[in-house]
Amino acid sequence: MPSIDEIRKKERAKYNQDYFETVYWEEDFSNKPYHRKLKYNDPTHEKRFSFITNLLIKHFAFKTFLDAGCGTGQLLRKLLKKGIDCKGCDVSEYAIRHYLPELKEQGIATLAGLEKLPFKTNAFDLVFCSDVMEHIPMIDVKASIKELTRVTNQYLVLTINLDNPYEYHPTILTRKSWEKLFLQSNQLKQIKNMQNTIEKETKQKYKEYDFFVFEKQ
Repeated sequence: MPSIDEIRKKERAKYNQDYFETVYWEEDFSNKPYHRKLKYNDPTHEKRFSFITNLLIKHFAFKTFLDAGCGTGQLLRKLLKKGIDCKGCDVSEYAIRHYLPELKEQGIATLAGLEKLPFKTNAFDLVFCSDVMEHIPMIDVKASIKELTRVTNQYLVLTINLDNPYEYHPTILTRKSWEKLFLQSNQLKQIKNMQNTIEKETKQKYKEYDFFVFEKQ
């Protein structure tokens, strides 16, 4: 039986050069109606991150921001241009080294997993975690939720893939199961009206996103 550290190391080793160049923007399986076989360098991703940036600014008031699982850093760069005090973290050494070297040098991007975030408690007005939770092995899910909750002082907003189990998605749960996990500590309350509004607005353009919106109590 492999140890937790061995499982974690094996999972994180997947997020290498090949992943970012050939898999990163493959959106679900080919039999899904919204599968567009997009790649990282597809120009439509510029529009995608502009949309997400504007969506967050429209619906939330925040001065400090954490992109938990920041990947290649597009969202970080767009929010930095808007004058937001941003931090980002990712478990991929390749992403940090290849896509985020200048942000790492500036102390904005750091190598870290969600299960042990290197940030102070209540450090951020808004913690955003997009399409990351399904990538985390189940052994780290509860610790990751605890850490995401710890470092936000107001909002925790996530998108989580609910229906695509494959090599890079070891943890696929139902919406109700995810909600139960996030709410069981009694430190968060779900803002369903805002969640429904954001999800409806987003799915007009990007049907693959499933939003979760929480506020810290």
